[in-house]
Amino acid sequence: MRELILITGEIDAGKTHTLIQRFEAKPRGTACGFATVKRFSTQEDAFVGYDLKTLATGEDMPFILLREKYKDDFSEPVFFERFVFAQAGFRLAEEIVSMGIRNRSIRDIFIDEVGQLELQGEGFSVALREALDSEKNITLALHKKNVAAMVKKFNIIRYKIIDCDDLPKTSGVHAST
Repeated sequence: MRELILITGEIDAGKTHTLIQRFEAKPRGTACGFATVKRFSTQEDAFVGYDLKTLATGEDMPFILLREKYKDDFSEPVFFERFVFAQAGFRLAEEIVSMGIRNRSIRDIFIDEVGQLELQGEGFSVALREALDSEKNITLALHKKNVAAMVKKFNIIRYKIIDCDDLPKTSGVHAST
């Protein structure tokens, strides 16, 4: 029977860090997925957005910027609330999940930061639906406020919750620009 784990918590509770730790605990070549890693400006040491990190390779790409930091950085921008997303990041996420589903060696798929976009059928919603429809073990990170709506929208029945608000605090995971 497959396992579905929801890593939850408030903002800065360590959801991404926990997701990456769980990925790294899997035997090499048996898991795939992605994480949204905080990006900070080296000049100002200020938060500017997120990179999309491919967990199996460690490669990352600029993915989300705060609107006030956005300067036509993405060829296909997606504007949502206070952020601007690179459409290429959503396509990469779909490729990672699709490849993981097709690869018989992959048993676990990790998807970081599902939320309001996915509840509207946007963002990672295609990758998420494809993963949930598969027989793979799935680990999702999402804000605590989105759990009930996500469970309802994606008809999630059996799952385990890891609440990062109840875990010891860790240093975050981030990249510098």
